[in-house]
Amino acid sequence: MRVEHHAAVSTLISGLLLGLTGSWPLALASFISGVLMDVDHMPDYFIQFGLRFDAQEFFRASYEREYKKVFILLHSWEWLFIGVLASWWSGWNPWITGLLLGWLQHMIFDQWVNRPRHMGYFFLGRWRA
Repeated sequence: MRVEHHAAVSTLISGLLLGLTGSWPLALASFISGVLMDVDHMPDYFIQFGLRFDAQEFFRASYEREYKKVFILLHSWEWLFIGVLASWWSGWNPWITGLLLGWLQHMIFDQWVNRPRHMGYFFLGRWRA
């Protein structure tokens, strides 16, 4: 999913969270993680194109799926269990829970829109490919 779509969805969900809970930290953390989670594409970019950065090339390569191999460490469903445990252990701290909710909505929409290959959003699935 493109960054502008993540921004739109994150804005909507963060607004809903703010309206439902009145918690700015929860809403802000959800927005931040919902949009900025794609920073995990940067190591893939540097591995493929070298240690230089061109924003247009970075987004084009991501959207056109030009990477030979991807690691995208944050795009793995295994994090859900860890995120829920961290939120619970923190007493549902709004910052931690917001990060979890933003991550979750990002993953749901990426799974739906990007249609990754079977097990593509699991560490084990990418490791075996």
